[in-house]
Amino acid sequence: MTARYLLITSLLLICYSAEAGQNIAYSKVFLHGARVHVVAVNLNSPDLKVTVSLTKNGSGSAESFTSMLNRLQPAAAITGTFFCTRNLQPTGDIVIEGMNVHTGVVGTGVCFTADNTVRFLPYRAGHRTGWEGYETVLCAGPTLVRNGSIFLCPRDQGFTDPALFGNKKRTALGTTANNKLMLVVVDKPIQLRTLARIMLELGAVNAVDLDGGSSSALYHEGRTISHPGRKLTNLLVVYGSLTDYYHHRQALAPQLRNTVAINPKPAAPYGAQVVLPDRHQPATEAGQIAQFPPQDLFPDMEIGFENVSRLRLRGSSRLRLP
Repeated sequence: MTARYLLITSLLLICYSAEAGQNIAYSKVFLHGARVHVVAVNLNSPDLKVTVSLTKNGSGSAESFTSMLNRLQPAAAITGTFFCTRNLQPTGDIVIEGMNVHTGVVGTGVCFTADNTVRFLPYRAGHRTGWEGYETVLCAGPTLVRNGSIFLCPRDQGFTDPALFGNKKRTALGTTANNKLMLVVVDKPIQLRTLARIMLELGAVNAVDLDGGSSSALYHEGRTISHPGRKLTNLLVVYGSLTDYYHHRQALAPQLRNTVAINPKPAAPYGAQVVLPDRHQPATEAGQIAQFPPQDLFPDMEIGFENVSRLRLRGSSRLRLP
């Protein structure tokens, strides 16, 4: 009874903080014997902006969490999707301002529209989508919660290594029924199924796993709550106002440098040609043509997760859940 009372009280505090004039609020709760850090983001605020950032040199490079925060100046930030530790390429698709800035092959797409509507769109390993109609997309996973129930089916999403399900420091992203986005880090090493239970108990209707282990990073309003043990390749960042976002948007990815903010446009379909502004010329001049060919970038890789050796997209080994 006491544990249930403490849980309900903690959840009410999280919801209240995100409602009562604090659109981005931090709370700490204890669940399943672990300390859980939660940054709750009120997506009902029209002035709030959620997006993704690459490193200053783009895909294939890494940057310290501190350096990224100094460049981006967000109100909140959390580790993004997994990445290959050999070539530093993120494993999932990344869309910023409707532009495919990175092509991956695995994960569930966490998709944001211009009015902060969020949808979780899973796709099978190797299947691709153009993410049309979404301004921001981060493909992460495996999925933890779907439609209010625990849902762990990582093989269909390209995750087949049983090592993913060992005890690790965990990072996750979820949404609630009242349109709150939760950025979550669990200090204690836990299994993936335990993380799914925690997200469900926090009120998540949908949730996905993010890169964890030594990549776990969480920041809120001038305070780094979780320090990663390695350089990172991508972040999910939150701006408290559109003014702050527009002031720093060109730092999100090399493709956005020397460009001006325009009305959201759909992401480019795979295999299609799109015109990207030339970073060396004013945004009003002629752009350059970029290709997004449908090719497998990660047939067999090591990903940026502690002690994980292989992620096989076409492997036939059985997946054993703990």
